[in-house]
Amino acid sequence: MQTTTLDASKPRTAGIPEDPSPILGVGDKIGSRDTYIIENLLADDLIDIAFENLKREAHWHTMFRRGSEVPRLVAVEGVIENYRSIPLYRHPADESPLHSHRPFRSSPKQSQRLPLSRQRCDASFPRPAW
Repeated sequence: MQTTTLDASKPRTAGIPEDPSPILGVGDKIGSRDTYIIENLLADDLIDIAFENLKREAHWHTMFRRGSEVPRLVAVEGVIENYRSIPLYRHPADESPLHSHRPFRSSPKQSQRLPLSRQRCDASFPRPAW
């Protein structure tokens, strides 16, 4: 049997590692090395309004996993152009029900307002983002 002695003079750090993970940034590979951080993606005139616009415009749904509600809403939206295209979704779920798939709402389609953001997206991703 192993005995553990606690030192009351030291603060307890349950679950906190001695050496925390480094803060990741541009150029760092994440996960299985196929994920990365992109900074300054939005055009300057959209920085302050993009989140609220997306929150208001997207068609949000409750997502369930194993019969329980997950603690986030999802919007199954994307572009399907042909038989082999792969949609880009606005949610972190592993699977999406295709029957609830909707085209992107107004913000991504307003390309006249998003020329710089669209150029940055298209340069950063292997396929057009919208």
